[in-house]
This record gives sequence, structure tokens and C-alpha cells, in this order.
Amino acid sequence: MGTGELQGHVLRFHKRGVDNSGKCDAFCTGLAQDRVWGALFEMDLRDQPRLDKEESLGCGYNRVNLTIHVNGSETGAFSYLAEKSYIDDTLVPYCWYKAYVLEGARSNGLPDRYIEKQIDSVGCLPDPQPLRERRHYAILNNREGANG
Repeated sequence: MGTGELQGHVLRFHKRGVDNSGKCDAFCTGLAQDRVWGALFEMDLRDQPRLDKEESLGCGYNRVNLTIHVNGSETGAFSYLAEKSYIDDTLVPYCWYKAYVLEGARSNGLPDRYIEKQIDSVGCLPDPQPLRERRHYAILNNREGANG
């Protein structure tokens, strides 16, 4: 459907993943100047259980209804936000995970300045499991090749 911004939130990589690395969260600050940009998708609600599973609903993320600003108007949407008990500000994402987030932001046309300040500037670590890291980079390389 396009891109939009969630006001009063900042993008953080502080949600503890199953692999103990940092995963994304739109963290609520309540501050008017804070924004998280993202892509908005329309979906058939019959597909929601599968998405809930893929997004780890109940395993560190909660599904939350939000108001998203799109081209000067507001629309309702839902997203998955980290449960407080899963937040650890010392976490860092694995480099392959950050690469997924960057690829998604770029391919969905998020603002360049936002990508640079909120995603690209975030540090990352190599995955201590080389096979998992290679598998994820293979997926990313295949996507990039398919997109041109």
C-alpha cells in the first residue's frame, strides 16, 4: 500500500531473539519528534495466524493496533512490538539480520536519511553459527539478484 510513519516511536534493535541477538522493535517513546518509517501492506485476515507465527507472536512480540500517518492522513494498522521482558538494550543484531532490515527499507522506498540514521548506523556482529549466517546471506543474495 505504500510507506507510512509511526509517530512517538523509535526503531531499536533491542528485542532478544531466540538466537540471543537483537531484533527490531518500534519502541514507544511518546515523543512527538520520534518516528519509525515502514511499509504498509494489505492482507487477507485469514492469513493472520500464519503471519502471527512468523512474527513470533507470544514469544517476545505482541500484536498492537496503531495509527500510521500516510501522506498527511491517518490509517489504522497493526504491528508487532516487543514485550518489555524481552527488551535488552545491550543487544546487537547479527549482520545478516541487519542486512534484511536494510534490504526491506531500501526496496520499500523508505527515506534515505531515515535508513542512514536509524538502520545503517547500527552496529552488528557476525553470527557465531556460520551455517546459519551463510544460509541467510544466500537468501539475501538470491532476493537481490531477483530484484535487479
